[in-house]
Amino acid sequence: LKRRIEQQLLSTYLPSLCILILAQATLYFKSEHFKTSVPVAVTVMLVMYTLNNSVTSKLPPTSYIKLIDVWLLFALILPFFIIILLVVIEHMPNPKSNVVT
Repeated sequence: LKRRIEQQLLSTYLPSLCILILAQATLYFKSEHFKTSVPVAVTVMLVMYTLNNSVTSKLPPTSYIKLIDVWLLFALILPFFIIILLVVIEHMPNPKSNVVT
């Protein structure tokens, strides 16, 4: 009996990594695109929540935490912090408006 890690890598880790990279990329959008960045991050969070529910329903219940649980928890928390960071960046004062001429 041997575990097949390729199935988990290709169906869980790789897609979630790509989705998280997409969410991280929203931090590099221009501030004028705030109305686009936040929905992307929210969508990523919803997709990760759905993936989390799908994966945990297929795994046997255990009394200990598994690596996939840690990864999926991280993947749920990261888009939340990205949204918070986007809001903070949007509400920071504009350095050009502080210049007195």
